[in-house]
Amino acid sequence: MSATFSILTFFIGIFLGYIGQRSGMCFIGGVRDLYLLRDRYLIKGLIGALITAVVGFRIAQLLGGNVPGFPLLLKAPGMGLMFPIILSIVGGLSIGFFSVFAGGCPFRMHIMASKGNVKAIAYALGFALGALYFYAVVVKYIDLLIGLTG
Repeated sequence: MSATFSILTFFIGIFLGYIGQRSGMCFIGGVRDLYLLRDRYLIKGLIGALITAVVGFRIAQLLGGNVPGFPLLLKAPGMGLMFPIILSIVGGLSIGFFSVFAGGCPFRMHIMASKGNVKAIAYALGFALGALYFYAVVVKYIDLLIGLTG
């Protein structure tokens, strides 16, 4: 089942990359354009992505049970609902903050990196290093927190 998910993820990524490159999609830009310019073009992509993610996770849950990457913190004993909400708020504000300095959301920056933009390539490398750091260091502290309260 994991090989099937990997292959499916690969082809979905190719499809989303093509659509993102052709449309100029940027999630942060969609919110910005709606707020500043009252332009709804990019926000439609954000709403579509949100609906697709909710439906896709639900379908994956029904097909395969525990979906990799699904927020398992909601099931952490003794943590309640506040811990994942706080992590989501901190993560969302961090992405928004750094996206402003980068000039676009991570999706747009990855698309621009694939087109050869040097600034976007540096962003994508930093993004990958940040993910490695998170899984090598931060996850251990989160597991420790869960272990202390569980």
